[in-house]
Amino acid sequence: MMRLSLILAGLWFFFKLIMLQLNYDSERVGVMLNLLFLVVIIYIAIRSLKKDLGFFDMLKAGMRPAAIYILLICVAIFIFYKWCDPGYMPGVIETNLQQLEETIVSEGGFEAFAKKNAPIEANSQEEYIESQRENFGLLFSPFARASQSLLALTMLALIYTLMMIGVYKIGRKFIKE
Repeated sequence: MMRLSLILAGLWFFFKLIMLQLNYDSERVGVMLNLLFLVVIIYIAIRSLKKDLGFFDMLKAGMRPAAIYILLICVAIFIFYKWCDPGYMPGVIETNLQQLEETIVSEGGFEAFAKKNAPIEANSQEEYIESQRENFGLLFSPFARASQSLLALTMLALIYTLMMIGVYKIGRKFIKE
């Protein structure tokens, strides 16, 4: 199972590199590939069990290769955004700042924006934009993206594993009857 996790993580990273070379935004497609690969890994792990085990043994059997895949993907995400495509995150930050500035203008200026939204500690629009730049810098960094992916993929792996175990157990009952 570890070999499958390694192969699929490498395939995902290779896909991201090819999309980068083609100047194609692969963010959404990369996420969908992660979801597909997670389902495949968990399905094969549970399907390959030789005997009908207890719930927690099956949970462990499904989560172990998924956890290896998730860790490899998180390392790949960090490497990709840190060294392969270092301009992506600053671009996301600038896009969000431009949208924020457009929102401030569309709401009638900084004073109207400050009244309409949560308490804003900044005294001017420039101060507020700079504070948001720092916040976005923390939120949109390679480490933050890898950490967010770790959390999201782990929760999805748990849900997928529970679903696969349920389908496996129910399917076994119908096949035996």
